[in-house]
Amino acid sequence: MKVGTMESDLSAANLEFLKCIGVNHVIGTDHRICGWDRLGHWDAGELTDLRKHVEAHGLKLVMLGIMQAQSIDKEDLPNIVLATSGRDADIERFLKCVRAAAKAGIPAIKINFSVGGVLRTKPAVGRGGALHTALNIDEFKTPFTKAGRITAGEMWERITYFVQKVIPVAEEVGVRIACHPHDPAMPLGMGMDDRVLGTIDGLKKYCDLSPSPYHGLNYCQGCMEESGASQEELLEAIRYFGTRKRLFLVHFRTIRGRALHFREAFIDEGQMDMLAAMRAYQEVGYEHVIVPDHYPQIPGDVDRRDSRAYAVGYMKALIRATGGETD
Repeated sequence: MKVGTMESDLSAANLEFLKCIGVNHVIGTDHRICGWDRLGHWDAGELTDLRKHVEAHGLKLVMLGIMQAQSIDKEDLPNIVLATSGRDADIERFLKCVRAAAKAGIPAIKINFSVGGVLRTKPAVGRGGALHTALNIDEFKTPFTKAGRITAGEMWERITYFVQKVIPVAEEVGVRIACHPHDPAMPLGMGMDDRVLGTIDGLKKYCDLSPSPYHGLNYCQGCMEESGASQEELLEAIRYFGTRKRLFLVHFRTIRGRALHFREAFIDEGQMDMLAAMRAYQEVGYEHVIVPDHYPQIPGDVDRRDSRAYAVGYMKALIRATGGETD
């Protein structure tokens, strides 16, 4: 199984650190690279140089992020989600990035079809004084954006339009498009967007929008825990998406608590049986990258390096414990 991390910093120093802790695959998360500011999209030649830079440090650049998990008010391609008059123009910019990634030898792109981004309240203190992101619905204030209210029906129309425009091109050039769930699922009708991709059923419906093998998920099992899914439902979801080859990237994390009242957790202290989860990925023959995510802030841990190293080591041990080999 391919062990990786998601990184906005692709400097030599950070790549060397990642290599030291046993990471061999990297997902670049900063889309404002390789000609974006100059062209409004990526340049294939500059992406090729970036890929070679990563490879020079013994790692592989296997995916890039675009359409980030942030407020739509900060998104660089907002019209795709807002369905305004500039939607087709923004989709064309996105497709130019897809074509550039293909030419540069980067096989996948991750996206978030998001209005509010990752929704949390104040951090929670956990084991040893570590800080974790958390959500307490009793303290939550709806983040109103320029999108206004978007119903579930409207959101599905916009997602479907995007998929129909993008996936044929992605399939033509051989680039997988991995969609991240909404984080977290929220009750419908709260005055913001209905977060239809926040549940297992929502992700199943999303996958059904196209039969293409280039249409799939950046599957975050932590998000599915946040939706209130039981452990058996979580394991069954891995089997469902895995046997259908719709898992293009896995976020391997867990929480403590319940839907709308939770905090994130170290990889070994959440309520999900992470050994059982890893075994399920092995059983379905998952072949792409698996990464830790949302690292706790350990006191004194600059840039969360200790937290990253701990999560990567634990994941590699689970892979070995379930009969797999790490790449």
